[in-house]
Amino acid sequence: LWDIKGKRLGVPIYDLMGGKTRNKVRCYIHVEGETIDDLISDSVEKVKEGFTAIRFSPYSSDFFTYDSVSEWIDDAENRVSAVREAVGNKIDLCIEIHRQMAPSESIMLGKKLEKFNPYFYEDPMLPDSPEIMKDIQEKSNLPIATGERFTTIFEYQQLLESNAVSYVRPDVCLCGGLSGSKKVAAMAEANQVKVIPHNPLSPVSTAACVQLDA
Repeated sequence: LWDIKGKRLGVPIYDLMGGKTRNKVRCYIHVEGETIDDLISDSVEKVKEGFTAIRFSPYSSDFFTYDSVSEWIDDAENRVSAVREAVGNKIDLCIEIHRQMAPSESIMLGKKLEKFNPYFYEDPMLPDSPEIMKDIQEKSNLPIATGERFTTIFEYQQLLESNAVSYVRPDVCLCGGLSGSKKVAAMAEANQVKVIPHNPLSPVSTAACVQLDA
């Protein structure tokens, strides 16, 4: 509907939403690799393409076969260390846990990863308890990013009131479109929290996110 109105009036959506506040949008990209060598190769390639931030899961897809939590966490630490060494400190690392860890496990891993200065620590647990999410952020000493599965502003409100997050991740296609995302952004700003839209979907979703960012 925003797009229809923008076309009718002959203006970009960002003008309808209050006007442009920036000329560029910084993007990260997800990198992958089952082995450490593959992960390094993909990371280096994406940096060559011009990305200054890369996001990845710090463990291989067969993590569930590990015999212990220690093995899982050591593997994750080794992978993050290898990527950091390969791309250097001019590139931000975004660590995606994807809700696979229990809070205690995320805290253990977070303490190990603190020395690599991650840009954010994403979804370190299921997003069902703002208070426990706050506990992870405080004890791991890493900036938490979450919210990609939220569908209402009230879920974000609980998260922000608990001081449980450093970055909110509204998905334009889930949380009420551009209107809902703009409300989330305003709530975040009022709490000194930044916004990193979640966008794994289509070119249309990407275009909408760019308008929101602008």
